[in-house]
Amino acid sequence: MSTKLSKTEAQMSIEERLTAIETTQVHIERVMMDFKQDMNRSLDKIEQKFVSFDQRFTAVDEKFNSLEKKLDEKIITLEKKQDDRINSLEKKMENRFDSMEKRFDTLENRVWNNFVWMMSGFAGLAGLIAHAQHWI
Repeated sequence: MSTKLSKTEAQMSIEERLTAIETTQVHIERVMMDFKQDMNRSLDKIEQKFVSFDQRFTAVDEKFNSLEKKLDEKIITLEKKQDDRINSLEKKMENRFDSMEKRFDTLENRVWNNFVWMMSGFAGLAGLIAHAQHWI
């Protein structure tokens, strides 16, 4: 395996090559350390953003929970109001029906009263006619 050496390679000794490789390695390690530090900073920033998003979502969740509680309370109060209104309407209807029953009872009593007076009038008239005709 013969390879042709370039002019720079022919002029460099092994120690110089090792020194150049070590220097390159040190530079690569520095770049990698800088890259690692940049990545760690970026990851920290991303984590902070996630924490802030999590806090915001927690705040929104708490708002939804408070709104849900308020809505439940309003629904309960509206149900109570509706039940009270229905009960009051039922009582009013019962009172109206009771008063109508009383009115029908009084009308029925009047009709019977009038019937009795009419029958006694007919009986009295029949008696008068019978007495006038000397049937009695």
